[in-house]
Amino acid sequence: MSKLKIPESWSEEKIEDLASQLGRGKSPSYSDKETGYFAINQKCIYWNEIKLENRKPVLKNWFLSVKEDFIAKPNDILINSTGTGTLGRACVWLDESLSGIPDTHITMLRLKSELDPKFYKYFLQSKSGQSIIANATTGSTNQIELNKSKFGIGRVPVPPAKEQQRIVAKIESTKEKIKTIESNVEQAKALIEKYREAILQKAFRGQLVPQNPNDAPASKLLERIRAERDKLADPKKKKKDDLPPIKPEEIPFVIPKSWEWERLGIFAEDVSYGSSSKTNENSSGVAVLRMGNIQNGKLDFESLKYLPKNHEEFPALFLKDGDLIFNRTNSPELVGKSAIFYEKSKPFSFASYLIRLRFAKNTILPEYVSLFINSTFGRDWANSVMIQQVGQANINGTKLKECLIPLPPTNEQKQILDRIEAEFNLIDSLEEKIESINENTKNFVTVILSSAFSGRLVTQNSSEGTGYDLLNKITSQQAPQKEIESKEVKANKKKKIKK
Repeated sequence: MSKLKIPESWSEEKIEDLASQLGRGKSPSYSDKETGYFAINQKCIYWNEIKLENRKPVLKNWFLSVKEDFIAKPNDILINSTGTGTLGRACVWLDESLSGIPDTHITMLRLKSELDPKFYKYFLQSKSGQSIIANATTGSTNQIELNKSKFGIGRVPVPPAKEQQRIVAKIESTKEKIKTIESNVEQAKALIEKYREAILQKAFRGQLVPQNPNDAPASKLLERIRAERDKLADPKKKKKDDLPPIKPEEIPFVIPKSWEWERLGIFAEDVSYGSSSKTNENSSGVAVLRMGNIQNGKLDFESLKYLPKNHEEFPALFLKDGDLIFNRTNSPELVGKSAIFYEKSKPFSFASYLIRLRFAKNTILPEYVSLFINSTFGRDWANSVMIQQVGQANINGTKLKECLIPLPPTNEQKQILDRIEAEFNLIDSLEEKIESINENTKNFVTVILSSAFSGRLVTQNSSEGTGYDLLNKITSQQAPQKEIESKEVKANKKKKIKK
C-alpha cells in the first residue's frame, strides 16, 4: 500500500532506485589562486540558486585526477548535507561551461535521464521532502549531517514524465507571480516608511498642524523655564549656563515664528548614565533595560536582565514615568535610538550604555523629543556628533544636552503628537495588512508544493501513460525481466485471490 497520497496513475520509488549516482562529494586539494577549477561547498547551495561567488579554487592536478562521475554535470541535484539551518537545501546544477566538484559537505543526486531533476528539487522543498531529509539526519545537535543511505531509501512520487514537466512549469510560473507579489510588498513597505518619515518631517517643520495665534509663543515658555532654572541655582555660586549659545549656522531649517530653536539640556532635570554593574538572570531583582530593549522607538520588555533590589545605585537609577532612554553606545546606525519609559507596577533601571534624560515638568513633552531624535533630523544630528572607534559609535551626555530641537508652544506640541498618533495608527493598520499578505504568500508556496506532489496542481492526462509505465521503462534498461505493477493490476490480483 502506498505511503504517499498520490493519484492512481502515479507510482512511488526509493530515491536510490531512481538515481544513476548518489553519494557525497570529494575532499578537495585547495589552491591559493584561481586555476579554472573549483570545489562546490555548502555555502554555494541555496534553494533557488547556486551562488558560485562562494566557491573555492582547487589544484588543477587534483581536479583532473578525480573520476569524471564526481564532476557536477547539468541536471545534477546538489544537496547541502551538513550544518544547522542549512542542511537539506537543494538546487539543480545547470552550468555545463564550468568545472566544479562538490566537496564532502554536498550530496550529489544524479537521476535517471527520464526523470525531471527540477521536479525532485521542488519535491525536496515540500513538507514530504523535508520529512525525508529530517528522517535521514544523523549526529548531534552541533554536528548534524545527511546520511546518504537513509536518504536513499526515502520514497518519492513518480508521475509520468510529461506530467512532471507540466508540474514544474506550473510551480515556476506560480513562483514568478509570488515573486512579483513579494516585490510589490517590499515596495509598499518602503513607501510606508517614507510616508512615516514625511509625517515627522512636516511635524517638526511646523507644517503638520496649523498654528493658533491665541497660543502663547514658545519664547514665553522659554522665559519661564530660564526663570525657574535661575531659582534652582545655588545663590552662593556664580551662575554659568553650561549650554553654548546657538549659532545661526547650526539651525538646520526654518520653523514658524511662534516656535523657537533650543538646546535639549535646558529642559532637562536630570541626565544620567546607567549602571555598569554585572546583571544576572534572577527575576526577583530589579529589571535593567539594555540596548536591545529599545526597538523602533519603543521599549521591548523581553530578554531582561536583573540587579539585586538592594543594589547600591538604587533608588537613584530607578526610572520614572516619562523618562527618555537614549542609546549612547552602539553600532553607528543604531546609536542614538530612543524610547520613553512609562510607569510600571514594579521598578526598572537601565544599563551603562544608555542615558536617562528626565525632563522638568511643564517644559517639553517627552514623546515629542523621542520622535524628533528617532526622525531623520535626529539621525542627521547623531551622525554629526558621534565619535566612532572600532565599529562602535558614542554620543555622550554633554552632546545630548547640546542637541538642537524645534520647540512649538505647549498646546501645539500636544496637537502635533495627537496628529502623529492618528497618522501612525493608520500606517500601522496598513502595515499589518501588508504583512498579512506577505505571510499568506509564504504559506501559498507551501500549499502549491503540497498540491503539486499530491497530484492536485495539474490534471492527469491518460494519454501520457502512468508512473508505472515510466518505472518499467527505467528498470527495463537495467533489468528487463522486472516489471512494475500498477495499483490497478495489484488490486485485480487481490480480487482473484479472494475468489
